[in-house]
Amino acid sequence: MRASKFSVATFFSFGLTLLLVNASEAHSGFKKELGNKFPDMKVSCNACHVKGEKKTERTSLGKLFTKEMGVADMSKTWDEKSGAEKKEYENTVMVPAFKKALTKITAMPVEDFLKAGVIDGIDDPNAEPKDGEGSDE
Repeated sequence: MRASKFSVATFFSFGLTLLLVNASEAHSGFKKELGNKFPDMKVSCNACHVKGEKKTERTSLGKLFTKEMGVADMSKTWDEKSGAEKKEYENTVMVPAFKKALTKITAMPVEDFLKAGVIDGIDDPNAEPKDGEGSDE
């Protein structure tokens, strides 16, 4: 009985480690490209992902990238691949799309960022309410 508990725990730990390694390598090219674009700044995954939440939970900037890139279809395709195929797909499809979106987003005037709701604490009163948000009144 003791050996089977150890085996289950070992298997679970190994699987969790694989998931974490896979997640951290998932789109490291995006972080790298942000770092290349802004070499004097420290770039973390939390620029686009909400800290402590699933990677599907994105910040306002992450949502803007998602919109510009069409990430949902890319992520689904990436998820269906394994091993070296994932890295190849990331490098040949996802990173180029990210670079294109990065160029477009960094060329946006401040007004476009405001309209996109990317700057926290500044909201367009004429914009449709975001999911789960109501009036402050």
